[in-house]
Amino acid sequence: MTEFYPQRTSRAVAIWLMIGVGMLIIQILLGGVTRLTGSGLSITEWNVITGTLPPLNEQKWIRRI
Repeated sequence: MTEFYPQRTSRAVAIWLMIGVGMLIIQILLGGVTRLTGSGLSITEWNVITGTLPPLNEQKWIRRI
């Protein structure tokens, strides 16, 4: 089996995978710190459903302005 996968290639793949795992761990830690400290983006309230429709009558248009 070493004929198909030389030791050098296996080691390079192992290093590449370990770098990826390390970067993933760092990303998870940074996300956790950001979440715990509340220092994320300026989006403090994200209303996905509400606020997507425009005012449906004239009174709501006037009140919105």
